[in-house]
Amino acid sequence: MSDSRLLTLTGVGGVGKTRLAVRVAAGMRRRFSAGVRFAELAAYQDPGSPAAVVAAAVGAPGAADRLVTEVLSNHLRDKQILLVLDNCEHLVDACAALVGQLLTQAPGLRILATSRQPLGLDCEQVLRVPPLCVPDFEQMPRSGDFGCYDAVRLFTERTFAAAPDFVIGPDNRVAVARACQLLEGIPLAIELAAMRLRALSIEQLLERLDDRYRLLTGGSRSSRPRHQSLRAAMDWSFGLCSPAEQRLWVRASVFTREFDKTAAEEVCTDNDLPRREVAGLLARLVDKSVLTSREDHFHMLDTIRDYGQDRLHGADERAGLRRRHRDWSLRRAARPDHAFEASVPHSIPAIVDAPTDNAELVAHQAKRARPPDASPLTLREQQVARLVADGLSNKAIAATQSIALRTAEGHVQRVLTKLGFTSRNQIAAWFAGRQPGRDS
Repeated sequence: MSDSRLLTLTGVGGVGKTRLAVRVAAGMRRRFSAGVRFAELAAYQDPGSPAAVVAAAVGAPGAADRLVTEVLSNHLRDKQILLVLDNCEHLVDACAALVGQLLTQAPGLRILATSRQPLGLDCEQVLRVPPLCVPDFEQMPRSGDFGCYDAVRLFTERTFAAAPDFVIGPDNRVAVARACQLLEGIPLAIELAAMRLRALSIEQLLERLDDRYRLLTGGSRSSRPRHQSLRAAMDWSFGLCSPAEQRLWVRASVFTREFDKTAAEEVCTDNDLPRREVAGLLARLVDKSVLTSREDHFHMLDTIRDYGQDRLHGADERAGLRRRHRDWSLRRAARPDHAFEASVPHSIPAIVDAPTDNAELVAHQAKRARPPDASPLTLREQQVARLVADGLSNKAIAATQSIALRTAEGHVQRVLTKLGFTSRNQIAAWFAGRQPGRDS
């Protein structure tokens, strides 16, 4: 904020933008002779609301609606003040107009805004608030102490507050770390999960995180309605998107890893979503914190992807989307000049995790992945198969299951032997084929 008079904190719903803004404002209070003022916009829908809410927050004299912005500007003109403008995303145009006028007429004013998308002003500095750091099981601390990860520390604090009898120690800290990883470091999700430990063991919590939207409900009564559950937070984000943006969000949820613009054009388009619109829609979904971008590739958090999957309407739409994704993946795998490292379809995830120029081999593996009527694996072996399908190494599997590395290696080998397979890719394809409603 020393470099810009307008700083906007953006990020996915529940990532902690408001909490960070409050913390920053508290630390900067002494730098402003007129202090810090907080204007909360979440409860307002009228485009005329931001000016009135800000006027009330800074103590500006009352005025008729058409004069409130002028009165507000005059009130702030000679003041050194920091204004925190919280939850701008649903009134972004009105907020942008107000902020632009106030910054022009009040030179001592600085604004710290929170929003799921930028305000779009030339003077705006944007800081994306990422999820908290989560454990990486491929680079586990030798001591097994995960306290260095912000997500684990928050989980520990919230668990102690919600369920004081639950103790995190050597016997369950790996399971706690795995929970934080599955919750993707999103503070809202972590807090809601911690509250569930009043009635569940950590192992039961892990089992139920497959259906995170059913599990993660019942937030604090003092929280905003959209923070009462993880689904409510995603519903709010979804409602801020245009119909075309919603359509691409839902269809892009078929990608389990990174994807690029070409992939989205080939898999997600039809008469309702023309190819020519994809580039602009992707950019707007990045702005609205639905996607993140890196070197022309796009990524969607599992939390956002699962929500998109739930929004797929009808078996025909779901099957058609996965069929297009499967066909595109096979065409991509057949190209000798292009590594197949980015987008793996839900229908055959992780069948190919290295470059290949043999599309027939991929097709054969997909066919072989069709499941038998009953699994020959024990429950533990099915859990191991799932972790293999998720791309975890034997070391990571051992960590998540709280077993020795040699034991994990034995489980993986037994899965291979029982299924008659020779590679982890075949396990991944077999597991994908067993999931209900997935297109083979």
